[in-house]
Amino acid sequence: MWKDWRAKSFDRQCRDLRDQKDWPKLEAVSGMWTESDPMRANAWLFRAEAAEGQGKYVDASDFLFRVPAGDEKSIPAF
Repeated sequence: MWKDWRAKSFDRQCRDLRDQKDWPKLEAVSGMWTESDPMRANAWLFRAEAAEGQGKYVDASDFLFRVPAGDEKSIPAF
C-alpha cells in the first residue's frame, strides 16, 4: 500500500516536471523512482524521456530496455 502511494507521488512529480520540460529535475526524480521501485514501467519511461530531453540518446535507449518485459508498456516503449 505504501509503495502504491509512493508510486503515485513519483508519477505526479514526474508528469509535472515533464510538462515543465525540466529535464534535469525529471532525471533526478525518475532516477530516485527507478532505484526505489525498478519494476515500475513509468519510472523507466520518465527517465528515458528526461534523458532524451537532454540529448542523452544512448541513456534514453538504455532506460527503455529496462522497462520490465512483462509490463504492457514494454512493447510501446520501443
